[in-house]
Amino acid sequence: MEEVNINDIVPVDESTDIKVRKPRRTKLEMEAVRELEPSKKKEKTEKQKEKYVKSLEQKEAGKRQKNCQYWMVNYGVYIDPTNLEEYLWFKRNKLLVVRLLPIVDRVNQIKIPYIERMKS
Repeated sequence: MEEVNINDIVPVDESTDIKVRKPRRTKLEMEAVRELEPSKKKEKTEKQKEKYVKSLEQKEAGKRQKNCQYWMVNYGVYIDPTNLEEYLWFKRNKLLVVRLLPIVDRVNQIKIPYIERMKS
């Protein structure tokens, strides 16, 4: 270990800025502050009451939109969320469609063009 010489220590100028922490409030002081400012609590509750409430149709439309995006990303199937009949059909038959997609891809790879079938 190195020895430290007392003369090597640099004295601290008192003119430098030193941060001094404020003393912590006691429980009584905190309660007094709360009692002095009850208007803030009322303002917060009034703002919370002003929140926009979605109707049932809007909630359902949001769910359809999310489901259609999920199906597009995971299955590669685009369903128009505004077309309710198509959406409900796919929702009921999703398992069947998902299982048939690889088969359809394979059939499209094997499929012989129509012109070549006419020649033979």
